[in-house]
Amino acid sequence: MTRDEVQKVVDAIWPGIERYLDGLGKELRNRLDAMAAREPKSGSEGPAGRDGRDGKDGVGIVSAMIDRENCLVLTLTDGSSRNVGVVAGSDGQPGPAGPAGKDGIDGRDGAPGKDGESADLDALRQDIETMVGREVKTAVSKIKPIKGEKGEPGAAGTDGAPGKDGKPGKDGRDGVGLETAWIDRDNQLVLTFTDGSMKNLGGVVGKDGADGKDGADGRNGKDGLAFDDLEEELSDNGRVIIRRYKRGSEVKEFRHRVPAVVDQGLWKAEREYERGDAVTWAGCLWICQAPTNTKPGLGDQWRLAVKRGRDGKEGPPGPKGDPGKDAPK
Repeated sequence: MTRDEVQKVVDAIWPGIERYLDGLGKELRNRLDAMAAREPKSGSEGPAGRDGRDGKDGVGIVSAMIDRENCLVLTLTDGSSRNVGVVAGSDGQPGPAGPAGKDGIDGRDGAPGKDGESADLDALRQDIETMVGREVKTAVSKIKPIKGEKGEPGAAGTDGAPGKDGKPGKDGRDGVGLETAWIDRDNQLVLTFTDGSMKNLGGVVGKDGADGKDGADGRNGKDGLAFDDLEEELSDNGRVIIRRYKRGSEVKEFRHRVPAVVDQGLWKAEREYERGDAVTWAGCLWICQAPTNTKPGLGDQWRLAVKRGRDGKEGPPGPKGDPGKDAPK
């Protein structure tokens, strides 16, 4: 809304406010004049009245304006402001001036009244403000509002609270899976499903193709080594068999370890023994469990296979021997 449009609205309602204020002032002046024209009767002098309290400063209208929301805002003399509401509308036509009324006949003097109390200026001022406000509101209500331009979109609102859980849905139908697949006599792929249904996917096995051409003959291979070319020997430890195939300068050797117990005789301190070696020590037979040079019976490297037997009982006396020869002199 432009400044000129605002000024037109203010100019339209301001004469009504002034007329109302002038009417109030004229009525007050008539009452005061009537009171002054009365002839007071002499009475006994009353006691002096108490000084009245200082009244509050009056509040008047400083300015009136229409804001962006087409609301009439009044600024008062005490610095405060009042929003009267939406007032922006089309300008109304000025009404014709009414004829001046005739002067009324003076009434008879009334009986002398009691001494009046000091006027309550605050209450009077409040009544005047109320009447002015009522008239302004009535005048403003008759003004049609003017539609303003479309404003900018407001900021996005905050997310609302999470909604309640919905009702459980209906149970879905059971799924169908593949149970078997097979090819029938007509070379057709047939699928069987878990719901008992079957589906034929058509032919999957093609016909035999035509025979291909014979390939060219390969080159003659070398003669292989036969048993006639084989020789065998046993290694020194008696646990590895060595097989050699020899023909001229061509030699192929294979070694085969035999998991067997090999008798190594009496145990000797300076010798290394392998697993599977059997030795005699302290009248017992020991079998080696892991490579070692320790003495049997002192660790886990040896296992006792045959324990030494007890000494036999003393035998019966033997036959009498031949007489001995005389010793040389």
